[in-house]
Amino acid sequence: MNDYLMFGYRDRDRAAVRVSPMAAAVLFVLALVFVSGLYLGVLLFGTREASPTTVVTCPAPGTQQVAVWPKDCPREAVSHD
Repeated sequence: MNDYLMFGYRDRDRAAVRVSPMAAAVLFVLALVFVSGLYLGVLLFGTREASPTTVVTCPAPGTQQVAVWPKDCPREAVSHD
């Protein structure tokens, strides 16, 4: 009979796989590059101030009637005829 049917993969799963020093160094460098890129990305994009959520648009000069005058807009800028 087939050995796999009798014993399964149990013995094969426990076998340690040797990694050459060069492959281990390449994996270490790739992991280091990934972690440093992630860290720099958080530094660059994670600490920005929040953009203002409210945009105030002042009425154009010469506008006669405005339903609500924004408090951030000076009334002197618009001439009332």
